[in-house]
Amino acid sequence: CAQMEYKGKTYFWRSLNFEELNLLKDQWQYVQFIYLTPEVRSREDIFKTFIWNRGDKEIYVDKMMLETFY
Repeated sequence: CAQMEYKGKTYFWRSLNFEELNLLKDQWQYVQFIYLTPEVRSREDIFKTFIWNRGDKEIYVDKMMLETFY
């Protein structure tokens, strides 16, 4: 998931549903999530990114990387 916050309130949010990716069990796989941020409202805005496991099975994440371009 990725989100932008302004004064403690989320104003833009996107996520990737892992269940729709048809990932293979017990194998490392490459997943890419591209998030184009909206126009920033303030220099104090906060960008957050995180893995949200909505299921009841364990998931493993290795080498999570965040790239920014501006």
